[in-house]
Order: sequence, then structure tokens, then C-alpha cells
Amino acid sequence: MIQAKVLGMILSVCAVLTGCVESETAGVDYESSETTLACGEGTQLDEENSVCVVAQSALDQAVEEGIAAAALEQENEDEEPYEEGFSAGRGSVDLTRDNAEACEEAFTEGVNSVDITSDNQGVYEEAFAEGVASVDITIDNQEAYDEGVNSVDITADNQDAFNDGVASVDTTSCYESGYIDGIASVDITTDNQDVYNEAYTEGVNSVDITTDNQDVYNEAYAEGVNSVDITTDNQGVYDEAYTEGVNSVDITTDNQDVYEEAFAEGVASVDITTDNQDACEETFAEGVNSVDITTDNQLSYDEGYKDALLASLVNPYYLQFADLTGGDLTNGNLNGVDLTGVNLSGAVLNGANLINAGLSDANLTNADLSGANLSGANLTNADLTNVVWNSVLCPDNTFSEDNGGTCCGHLNGAPVLGCD
Repeated sequence: MIQAKVLGMILSVCAVLTGCVESETAGVDYESSETTLACGEGTQLDEENSVCVVAQSALDQAVEEGIAAAALEQENEDEEPYEEGFSAGRGSVDLTRDNAEACEEAFTEGVNSVDITSDNQGVYEEAFAEGVASVDITIDNQEAYDEGVNSVDITADNQDAFNDGVASVDTTSCYESGYIDGIASVDITTDNQDVYNEAYTEGVNSVDITTDNQDVYNEAYAEGVNSVDITTDNQGVYDEAYTEGVNSVDITTDNQDVYEEAFAEGVASVDITTDNQDACEETFAEGVNSVDITTDNQLSYDEGYKDALLASLVNPYYLQFADLTGGDLTNGNLNGVDLTGVNLSGAVLNGANLINAGLSDANLTNADLSGANLSGANLTNADLTNVVWNSVLCPDNTFSEDNGGTCCGHLNGAPVLGCD
């Protein structure tokens, strides 16, 4: 199209220039006149043919001007439909409809960010419905839609230019290009972030925990309180607290003053010389009468006897032919003691140390020698009738268990009674 316009302009220039030449040379007799031919502006004399022709410089200038004019005209013709296509493409992106899903998604996420338990499912569904209902595509966004429509103002003054533009431009390719650019200029993820955030906030705000769910909260609170049984569920806690309370009171430190004061008052309240004389004498008599030497103190008597007997062993001379019938000499140390002729019938000698003891002519009838050590002891002519020999180390250093439960026959050859 540009080449055609340029060519037309060149022909027009040539026609003008040719007309100029003809007008200046009309009526000239070239054969009879020697007048020099004068060529018009933009032409030059062809001396060989004696005619005026278009100058090369004028021709070049005309071509340049034609190209520039055509380009300017083409630019003007392309600009308006491109802008129209761009605007139409941008307008085809409807924030209120195309982004309804993004809005609803943000609203739903806002609602979901509030965690309402299963007990409040009804409140949750009500809040969800309110969140969805709060987005009104047809009403809330009508103003934005109207503003978009009003932003395109085709006045009467621009009608001719619009018509010329339509006629001079390939609307198909130019419009599609502008349309695509218009769509591409709308960034859903960025331009509509405010819409998303607003919907999200509305979703959150549509759930009112402190008001809508007060009754549910109160009911749950009451159930929680009632579920705690102080007398059963918390017995351990109660006991622990009780123990801590008791332990926190230190009688010897915290309450020393109270203790001393009470003690002094207690002492002062007792008048021994007057008020309690009879009681004192009565309790004294009862105390004396309550002691039975022969019964209550038998154990003390036996222990005292044993202690006295063992103490006498420091002078074993006094034990020869002594009467220790039924004596308790458990674990007694009789190492090397001369017990010649001693009467130990029924005596308890459990674990006694009788190493190298002199027991000749001793009476050990029914004596308990369990665990005793008789290593090297002299039992010549001793009476060993019914002796208990459990775990005894015999005079010949053998154990009674290895000898059939007795030391008879292991007395280093000493003749005895009660071993037949």
C-alpha cells in the first residue's frame, strides 16, 4: 500500500513538472530561434534532445516525502484500531466474574482459618453461607463495570477518524494483536491480590466466636466444670496438696514460740504439791504393782544372767563343775575355757566358740550345739545324750553333716556317753 502511494505521488510530481515545461516552451521554434531553453524548478535541460526533464534531486526528494507521508498516514491508521483492540482485550477480563473462583477460594480459606469444633458445626455452616453471600457479583461490582463502559467515549468528533481508521487498517490482525496484549496486561495473581485479601478478611470476620457462640461456649464451660469430680478424679491431687500443706509446717522452727508458750502453760497448770498429790501417789502405787518380776521381766532376767555368766568367763576357774542347766550361751566365746564337770544339760550353745575347750566329764544332755565350733575340744567321759549336732564343726575338724548329722565317732578317740 505504501509503494502504491509513493508511486502516485511521483507521477503527480512528474505531471506538474511536465506541465511547467510545456507552458514555458510553447510556441518556440527551435529551428528558427537560437534562444536558450529555460527549464522550470525541479527540471533540467536535456541538451542532446533540447528538452526539459525532471531533475534527479527533485525526483529523490519526492520519493522521500512520499514515503514519509505514507508512513505517517499508516501509523495514524494503525494506532486507533490497535488501541481499540487492546482496550477490548483488557475489558474482556471481568474481575467480578473471571475471578469469582479466586474470591470464593480466598473467602473459604478465611472461613477455614477459624477452627470451630464439631459442636459448633451449625455456626460454621451459617458463617460459610454468609461468607459466600457477602460476594454479590451482579451488585457489588456493577459500579466497576459501569466505569469500564463509561471509560470508552466515542464522540461525534471522533466518528470520522474512527471510520477512516477502520477503512484503512486490516482490523483482523491489528485487533487481535491489541486484544491479546490487553488480556496479557491483566495479572490475576497480582492485580487482584486486594480482592483476594478482602474476600479472605470478610470470610474470617463473618464468624463471630464471642457473640454467635456464647451459648455454646457457656454450655461447654459448664460441662467441663461438671466433668471434674473433686472427691474422685482429684483425690491424688488433694492428697498431694494435703501432704505439702502438712510438710510446710515445721514444728521445731516455725512454731517454736507457740510450742514453748504452750509448754509453759501446761507446766504451770499442774500443781504437784496440792492439786495432784493424791493422783501422784495413786499412779505411783499402780506403777509399782504393774511390775511382775517373775513374768514381765523374764527376758531381761535371762539377758542379765547371760551377761553375768559370760562376764565370769574372765576367770574360768569359777566355771568348773558349775551348774549352767538351760543357760543361753548363743555365740558365746568359750575358746580354751576349762568347763570340766560343768552341767550344760538343756543349754543353748548355738554358734558358740568352743575351740580347744575342756569339756571332760561335762553333762551336755539335750544341749543344742547347732553351728558350734568344737575344733580340738576335749570331751572325754562327757555325756552327749540327745545332743543337737546341726552344722557343727567336730573336734577332728570334720562337719557333722558329712558324718551323718553327728560328731559321734569324730571326737579324737575320747570315750563318751550317749553315742552308742
